[in-house]
Amino acid sequence: MNSKIIGIILNDLDIPSYVTIVHRITINLAKYDYTTLTCDSQHNSDLERKNIRTVLSRIPEALIFSPVSVKSANISLLNQVLDKTIILDNQIDNINTNYISINHERAGYLSAKYMFDNNHSNIIILSGPKDFPGSYLYLKGIGLACKEYNLNFDDKYIFYSKPSLNAGEKIIMECFEKFYSNKSTRFTGVLSFCDAMAFGVYSAAKKLNLKIPEDISVIGYDDGFINDFTAPPLTTIHAPNERVASLCSELLISRLINKKNNLNTISLEPFLVERNSVKKIQENC
Repeated sequence: MNSKIIGIILNDLDIPSYVTIVHRITINLAKYDYTTLTCDSQHNSDLERKNIRTVLSRIPEALIFSPVSVKSANISLLNQVLDKTIILDNQIDNINTNYISINHERAGYLSAKYMFDNNHSNIIILSGPKDFPGSYLYLKGIGLACKEYNLNFDDKYIFYSKPSLNAGEKIIMECFEKFYSNKSTRFTGVLSFCDAMAFGVYSAAKKLNLKIPEDISVIGYDDGFINDFTAPPLTTIHAPNERVASLCSELLISRLINKKNNLNTISLEPFLVERNSVKKIQENC
């Protein structure tokens, strides 16, 4: 007897794109009498291992999985179900399964390039956790842009945190104390791995009596509907989250309903959405 269960194990359910995926799959597969079992690994490898074992004990007919680390050893627990698994945001060598990802490397590159084109060179980078697959690729893209513009990719300006508004605010408050009083280390821009942390920059700027973009320019990553309503509207990288959610549903329906077992590897491209949170610095300043 089929379980009619779809397991969903995500590394952080606070990430808006993952909420979209869970919502879309739950609605679309309910039409075929499937239910979802969703687990949040919270960027914790031990919790991820427990989540995998819990979900597998329910004998799911399909599995959506976003690993907590680029080197997650827990993936070996999925060896017997790889043919019915979709891995998000991380393509793993020698693991044959379904992959759906957004090109985070391209997102990092586009963010940094736009800042550099507007003559910002001292930039704070708000990253996700260090081993988080998306963070690793995002930083790699920023590094490529730095190399292209002959700029130093300085680790002291990179800050790792679980993505949240509070984390973004806290880091910028600390950076203000550490860097802002000295003209040689003063930052003029912030690149954020997600819009939530970018909104934290807005919050910190307000508390510090700094203006965006006059004093600090900000670029986010996600492009949720609220971005048009921030003051000023947030320049960001659009992540095609709705398309990821749709593709997950389509692959599940293809396998579970239409009985097609071919494996798919799909990468989606982000793009810059220019609004009003980045100031162009005059070159003689």
